[in-house]
Amino acid sequence: MSALEAQEVPEARVKEWEAPAAAWNVLADASGDYYLREATFILNRDPAISTGQQRLMKLIRSLGMVDRNGTPYAKHSAHLAERPQTYQHPRTGEVMLARPQIRITIRGLQHLHNKLGGVAPLRYEQSEVNSAA
Repeated sequence: MSALEAQEVPEARVKEWEAPAAAWNVLADASGDYYLREATFILNRDPAISTGQQRLMKLIRSLGMVDRNGTPYAKHSAHLAERPQTYQHPRTGEVMLARPQIRITIRGLQHLHNKLGGVAPLRYEQSEVNSAA
């Protein structure tokens, strides 16, 4: 094997891993959280998982991650987040506070992936989630 060929092999390996590494960097960025719908898209990429928003919320309830009102328990604050929501009152036009929305964190995705029996690594491709919305 020539020196040029020896140099091409590692470069080919690097190019092969660029896309998966970029996807992991986005996934591993723990600053984000996801709507239930987005979380189901991410989880459903695993061939062993098939779920929807309603089933995912039922699982979250059955795992004891939220109380009966849907508020996350403190011990699951790394898995779930609440986002305040508002709406405009139809008659008065006044901005009203709605029930907070449950969001799934990166660690929550990993936790739910394990609980659902996921067999493949979690993958996140931004374009798939956005195009389905």
